[in-house]
Amino acid sequence: MALLHHLGRRLAAYLARPRAGHSSLPVSAPVDMADALQVGDVLLVEGTSRFSTAIKYLTQSTWSHAALYVGGELGPKTEPPVPMLVEADVLEGVRLVPLSAYTGWHTRICRPVGLGDADLAALLAFLKARLGEAYDLRNVFDLMRYLVRVPVPGQMKRRMIALGSG
Repeated sequence: MALLHHLGRRLAAYLARPRAGHSSLPVSAPVDMADALQVGDVLLVEGTSRFSTAIKYLTQSTWSHAALYVGGELGPKTEPPVPMLVEADVLEGVRLVPLSAYTGWHTRICRPVGLGDADLAALLAFLKARLGEAYDLRNVFDLMRYLVRVPVPGQMKRRMIALGSG
């Protein structure tokens, strides 16, 4: 299992590197985005890494990454509060990042409908409990299986499903 974890980390590091030719789509000013976001919003991001390119290809979507806006609720207690997001990074796991990390990126805000105060409190508690957890590298193996087509004998296909999340 340690070998699979090591291989997964190496593959993730390779896939996380940015590809050449960053998108030149219009982006929102950081101040405008901070003013528009509400705690609980999902920020969709058009990533530029190899991993992002593969995700966009497989999902046929512009968006390859999502982060949840938590405002100043979970971040450092400063005045004024630093607008923060929670995201799952393939190398660093579940982490807090400042909204400014996505300055200059093509993004879209998705707002949940009907999210009450109790729901929001439960969501923030769930996120806080997961900070620091490792990224589930099984998904990297799944992605690799889709992108790298290798002829495999029929009896081996079921065994290969056991790699990754299955």
